[in-house]
Amino acid sequence: MGFFENLSEESWTTVVKGSFVVGLFLFTLMFALLPMIVIKSYRTERDPDKRTQYSRLIGLLNCFAGGVFLGTAMLHLLPNVIDMLNEVKLETKFPIAEFTVAFGFLLVMVVEQTALACKEQEVDTLNPIQRLNQRGPVIDSEICGLRSQEPSATYLPETVEPKPTSYLRSVLLLTVLSLHSLFEGLAIGLQNNIESIFNIFAAVMIHKLIVAFSVGLSLLQSKLHMASVLSLDVLFALMSPSGLVLGLFVDTFQSSPRQQLFSGMLQGIACGTFIYITCFEVLPKELTQGRDRLLKLLTLLVGFSVTVGIIFIDGR
Repeated sequence: MGFFENLSEESWTTVVKGSFVVGLFLFTLMFALLPMIVIKSYRTERDPDKRTQYSRLIGLLNCFAGGVFLGTAMLHLLPNVIDMLNEVKLETKFPIAEFTVAFGFLLVMVVEQTALACKEQEVDTLNPIQRLNQRGPVIDSEICGLRSQEPSATYLPETVEPKPTSYLRSVLLLTVLSLHSLFEGLAIGLQNNIESIFNIFAAVMIHKLIVAFSVGLSLLQSKLHMASVLSLDVLFALMSPSGLVLGLFVDTFQSSPRQQLFSGMLQGIACGTFIYITCFEVLPKELTQGRDRLLKLLTLLVGFSVTVGIIFIDGR
C-alpha cells in the first residue's frame, strides 16, 4: 500500500493503464475461446437428440452474434466514421463517409465473387471423376436420403453440422474488428484522466467481450484448422492492448487533417466490409433455415438490443 501511496498521478495513471492491458488481453481471449466448449461438445456427442440440441444452440448463438454485429456496424462503426470525416471539414458536399462505407461493401463483394467464380471455373475444368469427388458430400447425402425411403431401412436422421462460413469472410471479419480494436485501445491509452480511463475502459470491455464471443464462434465455424483459429483468437485479443500500449508512448496526438482523413476513410472501408459480412454471411445463413425461425429472430433482436443498450449507456 505504501508503494501506491507514494506514486504520482502520472505514475498511477501508467499503472492503471498497464493493468488494463493485461485485463483486456486475458478477458478478450477467454471470451473468444468460450465457443470452443460448445462446438467441442457438439462434435463429440453421439446421441442424435443431443446433437440436435447442440445444433439448435449454435444456430441461436449465431443469430445473437448477428444482432451484435449489426448493432456494432450501424450504431458504432458508422457514426464513428461520419464524425471523424466531418471533423476534417472538407469544402465539398460529396458524402465522403457514406462513399467509403459503400466502397468497402462493394470491395468485399467484388473480391469474394471473383474468388468464387475462379473456383467454379476450376471445378468445370476437372474430369468427371474429379468432379464427382468435389461433389462427394452432396452425393452422399442424396444416397442417404434414397436409402431412407426403402421399406426395410432403419434410418435415423442425422443432424447436419452448421454450414462452414467462408474462409475469406472469416479473415475479413477478424481484420475489420482487429483494426477497430486497435483504435479503441488507442483511445484508452491517450487518456490522462483516471476517471476518463475507467469510463472508456468499461465501455470498451463490455462491448469487446460480446464481440469476442461472436468472433470466436464465427471463426470456429470457418474452414480453418483449430490451431489457426486459436492463433487468430490470440491475435484479436492482442489488438486493443496493443493500441493501449501505443497510446502510452504517444505524448501528444495532434494529427493533421490529411492523416485524419486517411484514418476516417480507412475505417469507413472497414465499416462497409463489416456490414457486408453481417448482412450476407452471418444473418442469411441462419434465417434462411426453416427451423426455429421465430426463436432465431428473437435471439437476433436480443443481440441487437444488448449492443444498443451498451452504446446508449456509453453515450450518456
